[in-house]
Amino acid sequence: MSQKEQTFYDSGPWYEIQGPNAEYVRKHQFSRLTEHYNIVGTNLFPFQQRILQNALDIFIPDSMNNFGSYRGYGTFGLDTDVEKQITNAYQDQMHLYEQSMQRLRQNLTPLVIHYLYKPGGLRYGVVAEENKDKFN
Repeated sequence: MSQKEQTFYDSGPWYEIQGPNAEYVRKHQFSRLTEHYNIVGTNLFPFQQRILQNALDIFIPDSMNNFGSYRGYGTFGLDTDVEKQITNAYQDQMHLYEQSMQRLRQNLTPLVIHYLYKPGGLRYGVVAEENKDKFN
């Protein structure tokens, strides 16, 4: 390729020549998917964000660099197969998380409440003291 041809191919806006790296794509997809799945603050739903970030780390590794140019990525987004894999992995992991939380609520919560509020339990004395005037 001659110098003149090389200059022709290198000319143009930077966003048509350069492309995003994996870190940029992960951050963009994270913000897009947190909005789509309505995941708000880190304090409210820390596990949802962690599960989503893990799925993004698995399916968009640092070695991946086939996102095209910034303009192409901005126009077409992530490859639909990769996006489906990410959303399916996120939904599967969230399903497992919700099942485990449901089991904890059904099986562990009654045991903890019984242990705390049984006669001689850790909260029994406090509750008895707070309510002694109500029953006398």
